[in-house]
Amino acid sequence: MKELDEFRLLMMKNRNYGITKLYNEFFHESASKLSKLHKSLDEAICDVYGWKYDSNKNFNKQLFALNQEIYNHL
Repeated sequence: MKELDEFRLLMMKNRNYGITKLYNEFFHESASKLSKLHKSLDEAICDVYGWKYDSNKNFNKQLFALNQEIYNHL
């Protein structure tokens, strides 16, 4: 995440872009470094949770459910 954050900030500064413009221009370009860094982060998160990475799957619902479960046990 640190590498992704540093890369985004540098790209935004160098291009004078806001985060929305940066993502609109580069995120869906699979060859872009931004896309590759996100994929790497997604793979690492799946590894931590023991999930099989699937580039076509959005894991936000699973993460939300886990966070909700933790909250309910507080």
